[in-house]
Amino acid sequence: MADIFDKLMVFWKDIPKPAPSAVKDLEVFALRNKKSLPNDLAEYFIKLNGTNSEYDANFFRFYSLGEFKTIEEEFVEWNGLPDYSKALGVIPEHNDYYLFADYSFHAFAYAIKLYEKGFSGINEVCVISGGNYKQIAGSFTEFLELYIKDCSLVFL
Repeated sequence: MADIFDKLMVFWKDIPKPAPSAVKDLEVFALRNKKSLPNDLAEYFIKLNGTNSEYDANFFRFYSLGEFKTIEEEFVEWNGLPDYSKALGVIPEHNDYYLFADYSFHAFAYAIKLYEKGFSGINEVCVISGGNYKQIAGSFTEFLELYIKDCSLVFL
């Protein structure tokens, strides 16, 4: 995993670094939400913690732990295009999906499925645009590998 974060740091070399999340912050998140963060996502928050509210050269913005919330929390009162409020009716278990990035001012949004403590399987990553969504990766690391290789691979 360390290799992917080194690549990401190079990829984001021109973006000011936000303050990393502390392990305690991750524990508070897990307790408050009753969800377990996969190791790769936890490492991301500790080492990188987003793009400091800025978009990268390819128009992607990655969120910090403080911005990391469910699809419902972000989109229940969404007023804009695409109409993300439609996502709540079409994504099964939408309260288990947490947004970690967006592309071009929410043309697409990216979410990862989290599970209760003890789950050690895959953590599905999906791309969302309005009421449309598609699973594009089986883990956060797999998503990052696609994003770094060719960011067009993570669109609908």
